[in-house]
Amino acid sequence: MMRLNKMKLLGMLLGILLPITAAQGAQASLVSGSVGVKGGVGGNYLSEPDDASGMEGVFTDGGGGVGGGGGIFGEIRLLNDHLGLEVDLLLDVNKTWCDYNDVDFILKYTDLRIPILVKLSATMGILRIGVGVGPEIRVGLNASAEMDAPDNINVSALSFSAAKRNDVALAWELAFAIDLKIIEITLDARFSANLTLPKSYYDRNHLSNGNATIETEAAHNVDVRILAGAAYVF
Repeated sequence: MMRLNKMKLLGMLLGILLPITAAQGAQASLVSGSVGVKGGVGGNYLSEPDDASGMEGVFTDGGGGVGGGGGIFGEIRLLNDHLGLEVDLLLDVNKTWCDYNDVDFILKYTDLRIPILVKLSATMGILRIGVGVGPEIRVGLNASAEMDAPDNINVSALSFSAAKRNDVALAWELAFAIDLKIIEITLDARFSANLTLPKSYYDRNHLSNGNATIETEAAHNVDVRILAGAAYVF
Protein backbone atom coordinates (compact mmCIF):
# COMPACT_ATOMS: atom_id res chain seq x y z
CA MET A 1 0.00 0.00 0.00
CA MET A 2 2.82 2.41 0.91
CA ARG A 3 4.60 1.61 -2.39
CA LEU A 4 1.37 2.31 -4.26
CA ASN A 5 1.00 5.68 -2.50
CA LYS A 6 4.55 6.59 -3.41
CA MET A 7 3.87 5.77 -7.04
CA LYS A 8 0.76 7.92 -6.99
CA LEU A 9 2.68 10.79 -5.40
CA LEU A 10 5.44 10.51 -8.01
CA GLY A 11 2.82 10.48 -10.76
CA MET A 12 1.21 13.62 -9.33
CA LEU A 13 4.59 15.42 -9.16
CA LEU A 14 5.40 14.47 -12.74
CA GLY A 15 1.96 15.64 -13.78
CA ILE A 16 2.74 19.05 -12.25
CA LEU A 17 6.38 19.42 -13.31
CA LEU A 18 6.15 18.25 -16.92
CA PRO A 19 3.67 20.95 -18.03
CA ILE A 20 5.77 23.61 -16.26
CA THR A 21 8.93 22.40 -17.99
CA ALA A 22 7.17 22.32 -21.36
CA ALA A 23 5.86 25.86 -20.82
CA GLN A 24 9.35 27.10 -19.97
CA GLY A 25 10.74 25.45 -23.09
CA ALA A 26 8.03 27.05 -25.21
CA GLN A 27 8.77 30.43 -23.65
CA ALA A 28 12.50 30.05 -24.37
CA SER A 29 11.79 29.43 -28.05
CA LEU A 30 9.72 32.58 -28.53
CA VAL A 31 11.05 35.19 -30.94
CA SER A 32 11.72 38.77 -29.88
CA GLY A 33 13.40 41.60 -31.70
CA SER A 34 14.18 45.27 -32.12
CA VAL A 35 13.95 47.81 -34.93
CA GLY A 36 15.56 51.21 -34.56
CA VAL A 37 18.22 53.73 -35.42
CA LYS A 38 21.85 54.06 -34.39
CA GLY A 39 24.85 56.23 -35.15
CA GLY A 40 28.29 57.14 -33.92
CA VAL A 41 31.88 58.10 -34.63
CA GLY A 42 35.35 56.60 -34.44
CA GLY A 43 38.80 56.32 -35.99
CA ASN A 44 40.30 54.88 -39.18
CA TYR A 45 43.69 53.27 -39.81
CA LEU A 46 45.36 52.64 -43.19
CA SER A 47 48.35 50.32 -42.98
CA GLU A 48 51.63 50.66 -44.82
CA PRO A 49 51.52 48.67 -48.09
CA ASP A 50 53.48 45.44 -48.11
CA ASP A 51 55.78 46.57 -50.93
CA ALA A 52 56.36 50.18 -49.79
CA SER A 53 59.37 49.58 -47.53
CA GLY A 54 62.01 52.22 -48.31
CA MET A 55 59.66 54.14 -50.61
CA GLU A 56 58.77 57.79 -50.15
CA GLY A 57 55.46 58.96 -51.55
CA VAL A 58 51.79 59.58 -50.94
CA PHE A 59 50.43 56.96 -48.51
CA THR A 60 53.62 54.88 -48.59
CA ASP A 61 53.54 54.95 -44.78
CA GLY A 62 49.78 54.40 -44.62
CA GLY A 63 47.52 56.93 -42.97
CA GLY A 64 44.86 57.61 -40.39
CA GLY A 65 41.62 59.46 -40.00
CA VAL A 66 38.12 59.68 -38.62
CA GLY A 67 34.70 58.48 -39.66
CA GLY A 68 31.15 57.97 -38.57
CA GLY A 69 27.52 58.09 -39.50
CA GLY A 70 24.32 56.23 -38.82
CA GLY A 71 21.22 54.55 -40.11
CA ILE A 72 18.68 51.87 -39.30
CA PHE A 73 19.02 48.38 -37.85
CA GLY A 74 16.96 45.33 -37.04
CA GLU A 75 17.66 42.43 -34.70
CA ILE A 76 15.89 39.09 -34.23
CA ARG A 77 16.51 37.16 -30.99
CA LEU A 78 15.77 33.56 -30.02
CA LEU A 79 16.07 31.36 -26.92
CA ASN A 80 15.26 34.01 -24.32
CA ASP A 81 17.40 36.56 -26.19
CA HIS A 82 20.53 34.40 -26.01
CA LEU A 83 20.96 34.01 -29.78
CA GLY A 84 20.43 36.84 -32.24
CA LEU A 85 20.96 38.12 -35.76
CA GLU A 86 21.45 41.83 -36.44
CA VAL A 87 21.46 43.56 -39.83
CA ASP A 88 22.27 47.27 -40.22
CA LEU A 89 22.05 49.78 -43.06
CA LEU A 90 24.50 52.56 -42.17
CA LEU A 91 25.88 55.52 -44.08
CA ASP A 92 29.50 55.99 -43.01
CA VAL A 93 31.37 59.20 -43.90
CA ASN A 94 35.18 59.00 -43.75
CA LYS A 95 38.20 61.25 -43.90
CA THR A 96 41.61 59.58 -44.12
CA TRP A 97 44.87 61.38 -44.78
CA CYS A 98 48.64 61.27 -44.80
CA ASP A 99 51.39 63.88 -44.64
CA TYR A 100 54.07 63.85 -47.35
CA ASN A 101 56.64 66.63 -47.72
CA ASP A 102 54.55 68.90 -45.45
CA VAL A 103 51.48 68.47 -47.66
CA ASP A 104 48.33 66.77 -46.36
CA PHE A 105 46.83 64.40 -48.92
CA ILE A 106 43.21 63.90 -47.88
CA LEU A 107 40.66 61.27 -48.97
CA LYS A 108 36.96 61.87 -48.34
CA TYR A 109 34.54 59.03 -49.02
CA THR A 110 31.12 57.73 -48.07
CA ASP A 111 30.16 54.05 -47.83
CA LEU A 112 26.92 52.19 -47.34
CA ARG A 113 27.71 49.58 -44.70
CA ILE A 114 25.67 46.42 -44.25
CA PRO A 115 26.96 44.41 -41.27
CA ILE A 116 25.33 41.00 -40.72
CA LEU A 117 26.16 39.94 -37.16
CA VAL A 118 25.46 36.72 -35.31
CA LYS A 119 25.18 37.58 -31.61
CA LEU A 120 25.30 35.76 -28.29
CA SER A 121 23.79 37.63 -25.35
CA ALA A 122 23.07 37.37 -21.65
CA THR A 123 20.45 39.35 -19.74
CA MET A 124 20.84 40.74 -16.22
CA GLY A 125 17.74 42.60 -15.15
CA ILE A 126 17.09 45.36 -17.68
CA LEU A 127 20.63 45.11 -19.12
CA ARG A 128 21.47 42.84 -22.05
CA ILE A 129 25.14 42.29 -22.92
CA GLY A 130 26.16 40.61 -26.15
CA VAL A 131 29.02 39.86 -28.48
CA GLY A 132 28.64 39.65 -32.24
CA VAL A 133 30.67 38.75 -35.30
CA GLY A 134 29.99 38.61 -39.01
CA PRO A 135 30.67 40.05 -42.45
CA GLU A 136 30.24 43.72 -43.25
CA ILE A 137 29.49 44.63 -46.86
CA ARG A 138 30.74 48.09 -47.88
CA VAL A 139 29.40 49.79 -51.00
CA GLY A 140 31.32 52.89 -52.09
CA LEU A 141 28.93 55.77 -52.83
CA ASN A 142 31.31 58.63 -53.53
CA ALA A 143 34.95 59.64 -53.12
CA SER A 144 36.96 62.82 -53.49
CA ALA A 145 40.49 64.00 -52.76
CA GLU A 146 42.23 67.24 -51.89
CA MET A 147 45.65 68.58 -51.00
CA ASP A 148 46.29 70.96 -48.13
CA ALA A 149 49.64 72.67 -48.60
CA PRO A 150 51.27 75.62 -46.84
CA ASP A 151 51.59 78.87 -48.78
CA ASN A 152 55.27 78.33 -49.57
CA ILE A 153 54.68 74.98 -51.35
CA ASN A 154 53.30 74.96 -54.90
CA VAL A 155 51.31 71.79 -55.70
CA SER A 156 49.78 73.01 -58.98
CA ALA A 157 51.82 70.46 -60.96
CA LEU A 158 50.29 67.57 -59.01
CA SER A 159 46.96 65.90 -59.72
CA PHE A 160 45.48 63.96 -56.79
CA SER A 161 42.13 62.17 -57.03
CA ALA A 162 40.20 59.38 -55.31
CA ALA A 163 38.40 56.28 -56.57
CA LYS A 164 35.45 54.81 -54.71
CA ARG A 165 35.49 51.05 -54.13
CA ASN A 166 33.45 48.19 -52.71
CA ASP A 167 34.85 46.00 -49.94
CA VAL A 168 34.01 43.22 -47.51
CA ALA A 169 35.12 43.50 -43.88
CA LEU A 170 34.90 41.28 -40.82
CA ALA A 171 33.19 43.01 -37.91
CA TRP A 172 33.26 42.27 -34.19
CA GLU A 173 30.94 43.92 -31.69
CA LEU A 174 30.48 44.33 -27.95
CA ALA A 175 26.86 45.38 -27.49
CA PHE A 176 24.86 46.73 -24.55
CA ALA A 177 21.10 47.32 -24.42
CA ILE A 178 18.92 48.75 -21.67
CA ASP A 179 15.42 47.32 -21.94
CA LEU A 180 12.75 49.89 -21.09
CA LYS A 181 9.95 47.49 -22.14
CA ILE A 182 8.67 49.03 -25.39
CA ILE A 183 11.89 50.97 -26.06
CA GLU A 184 15.51 49.96 -25.60
CA ILE A 185 18.67 52.09 -25.56
CA THR A 186 21.71 50.55 -27.27
CA LEU A 187 25.45 51.17 -27.08
CA ASP A 188 27.88 49.26 -29.31
CA ALA A 189 31.66 49.15 -29.59
CA ARG A 190 32.43 47.83 -33.08
CA PHE A 191 35.74 46.87 -34.68
CA SER A 192 36.00 46.16 -38.42
CA ALA A 193 38.89 44.81 -40.50
CA ASN A 194 38.83 45.23 -44.29
CA LEU A 195 39.42 41.84 -45.94
CA THR A 196 39.59 42.96 -49.58
CA LEU A 197 41.74 46.11 -49.61
CA PRO A 198 44.85 45.43 -51.76
CA LYS A 199 48.16 45.02 -49.95
CA SER A 200 50.32 46.38 -52.76
CA TYR A 201 51.04 50.09 -53.01
CA TYR A 202 50.49 50.07 -56.78
CA ASP A 203 47.09 48.41 -56.41
CA ARG A 204 46.01 51.09 -53.93
CA ASN A 205 47.58 54.03 -55.80
CA HIS A 206 47.52 54.43 -59.57
CA LEU A 207 50.40 56.60 -60.80
CA SER A 208 50.94 58.22 -64.19
CA ASN A 209 52.51 61.26 -65.82
CA GLY A 210 55.84 60.69 -64.12
CA ASN A 211 54.11 60.11 -60.75
CA ALA A 212 52.62 63.62 -60.93
CA THR A 213 49.12 62.17 -61.32
CA ILE A 214 47.90 60.01 -58.42
CA GLU A 215 44.56 58.26 -58.10
CA THR A 216 44.14 56.57 -54.69
CA GLU A 217 41.60 53.91 -53.74
CA ALA A 218 39.40 55.51 -51.07
CA ALA A 219 39.40 52.96 -48.23
CA HIS A 220 41.20 51.92 -45.07
CA ASN A 221 42.15 48.69 -43.31
CA VAL A 222 40.75 48.97 -39.80
CA ASP A 223 38.24 51.14 -37.99
CA VAL A 224 36.57 51.40 -34.60
CA ARG A 225 33.12 52.87 -34.08
CA ILE A 226 31.17 53.71 -30.92
CA LEU A 227 27.47 53.61 -31.82
CA ALA A 228 24.48 54.70 -29.73
CA GLY A 229 20.88 54.07 -30.65
CA ALA A 230 17.26 53.58 -29.71
CA ALA A 231 14.86 50.87 -30.84
CA TYR A 232 11.29 49.65 -30.62
CA VAL A 233 11.10 46.22 -28.98
CA PHE A 234 8.62 43.62 -30.16
